[in-house]
Amino acid sequence: MCVIDRPETTGNTTAAQTIRTARLTLRPAAEKDVAAITRFAGDYAIASMTTRMPHPYREADARQFVDVLARQDGARERTFMIAWASALSPSASRLELGSSSTTRNGSR
Repeated sequence: MCVIDRPETTGNTTAAQTIRTARLTLRPAAEKDVAAITRFAGDYAIASMTTRMPHPYREADARQFVDVLARQDGARERTFMIAWASALSPSASRLELGSSSTTRNGSR
């Protein structure tokens, strides 16, 4: 069991929680992420490295992605947005964004 799903760490194993380190933050996707998701996913260089991302990637696609993540069963799967300060601009005012998912198969 990892830190993400230990009840004593998160206090809740049914929903994604925010995890912060000195360099990055793992957190649930939110409406505020739609513009950044649209911008990054709309870049053909990014879309071309995936097997399922549509191109062009529209704002409606990003909204649907955020909505799907909001309905995830946290006991079975979690997707975290990864936010970190850019190497070019280490201030908190310019954050880069990515995502990572985990899925639990079978029983513990």
